[in-house]
Amino acid sequence: MQTTGNVFLVLSYFALGRFVVSIGCIVATIRTTIFAGFAKKEKAVPWYVVLAIIVVNVFACSFTITHWLDILFVLGLIIYTLGSTIKNIRTMRIVLIFPTILYTVYALVFKNYATLVSTIFELSALIASIISDYVITK
Repeated sequence: MQTTGNVFLVLSYFALGRFVVSIGCIVATIRTTIFAGFAKKEKAVPWYVVLAIIVVNVFACSFTITHWLDILFVLGLIIYTLGSTIKNIRTMRIVLIFPTILYTVYALVFKNYATLVSTIFELSALIASIISDYVITK
């Protein structure tokens, strides 16, 4: 699901001329594929792989940054990469709120309304799952 969503993000931001996001989402799709491979084998993603993905993301995106908010989007990609390595699902959900907020603000500023709806939905789902875990189950 994450890979499919990333494909649509790439296309929508490419159409808006926000190439930094398009490149970042391509790297994110590769990241998701790599992480899924490790998850399928029930192994932790090695830190050198995580670091390599972050370096590739920063390097690839640095050539297309045209607005200061582009840096916030890349920061969101880095936080998402690090958050995806957390084994405790509750902690992971809390960490993933931060990049999702950055993506939501970015989509709003650059008027990518389809992505805005998607990120608001994702943020709502994260918050609902956190409430469910911490409040309802206790």
